[in-house]
Amino acid sequence: MRHTDDDLDEETRSAEERERRYRELLVTEHLGDPEEIETRAQTGTSLAPPARRVLVAEDNLLSQQVLARQLAALGFVCDIVTDGGEAFSSVTRGGYDIVLMDLQMPVLDGRSAALLIRQWEKENGAPPVRIVGISASGSAGDRRRCLEIGMDDHLQKPLRISDLSSVLNRLLDSSSSAAFSPERNEAGSHPELDHSMIEGLRALGEDDGTFLRGLVRQFRADSDARLAHLERAAEDGDPVAIRALAHALCGSSANIGATGLTAACRAIEDLGATDNVRQYRDAVRRIRAAYDQLLPLLDGLA
Repeated sequence: MRHTDDDLDEETRSAEERERRYRELLVTEHLGDPEEIETRAQTGTSLAPPARRVLVAEDNLLSQQVLARQLAALGFVCDIVTDGGEAFSSVTRGGYDIVLMDLQMPVLDGRSAALLIRQWEKENGAPPVRIVGISASGSAGDRRRCLEIGMDDHLQKPLRISDLSSVLNRLLDSSSSAAFSPERNEAGSHPELDHSMIEGLRALGEDDGTFLRGLVRQFRADSDARLAHLERAAEDGDPVAIRALAHALCGSSANIGATGLTAACRAIEDLGATDNVRQYRDAVRRIRAAYDQLLPLLDGLA
């Protein structure tokens, strides 16, 4: 991977910024205020151990927000990058206990990034970082393919915090993360919306529901734009654009618990690499119908 001097300068600045944020989090979340730290240093009182560090490689904004809240609730500190190239660069600089790697990202996808990381570790004698692949496709073969290229595990969107906690603790061989009860299945769930997911998201925020309402607003803004582009791509008969847009919408809808919309988006992936424009247009119409059914339910949350 070739870098210009400007790229290296930017990477240095990014690393310094992450280190600054990390130290601030240690003070805020674990060590207390600066005067308390100084007092402890003078008296020899031991400081609390730093939180485990997680690198999140994810290009979907909604997924980033949910993962960051889930990790914070479990007691982990996380940094976020948006493509596989940034993930590779961050891992080679060190400091991470585990990487949560989305499989489909721009610039360099998650599988390619994982292969580069494993190659770099082998060439440099570095201990392998734990890597967990994340996908929204629902494909039964995703986990097998992740393990074949050297990842340690795989999680499917939507990510439930209980599953995330279980995988992190197992791979890190610790009980360092906070306990978190599995989401309950709520009575009266609508087939278009998974209310157990909604309650799990609600539990990540404050009692006033600000976090969940913010997610819903973000989801609607992103989805309105993606659907407009998706329908334009269908009119243009562009299967490549349709698949890319449907995948992005699938990830967001899974994280918000929109089961009907998620299923409609996954149907695009089931078409494979077919060039049958009519099939794609029919699938896009089903996505629109699922989204229209979902909107009144989202209005009840916002």
